[in-house]
Amino acid sequence: TGYAVGWHAANAVALIWFAGRFARRVKPLRDRAPILWRGVHRLTMLLGVQLLFGLAVWTHRASMWLRTTHVGVGALILAQAVVLAWEVRRRTAVGNFPATGPMGGVDSERCNVTA
Repeated sequence: TGYAVGWHAANAVALIWFAGRFARRVKPLRDRAPILWRGVHRLTMLLGVQLLFGLAVWTHRASMWLRTTHVGVGALILAQAVVLAWEVRRRTAVGNFPATGPMGGVDSERCNVTA
């Protein structure tokens, strides 16, 4: 509708920053937990597509199919985030101890991941 576009864009930038940081933290587990890595990769790719559709919507505001696609990809991102959170909780021992080291990196010796 055009309201709060600045707020929407600021949140999009913050989300992309956090997703990139999350992807970098999970990257050491790529060989040990390929299912988790594929989920993170899928999420970051969907965010990239969402960013492109968001920019397209911003430049072509009258295009209804672009808006609809932007909303649809947002729903896919939400679904992928829920599935990824479910898999992380199921496959790691996050509930028993913190899986990150003191500097925020993944402590692969303490992180019990089942592939």
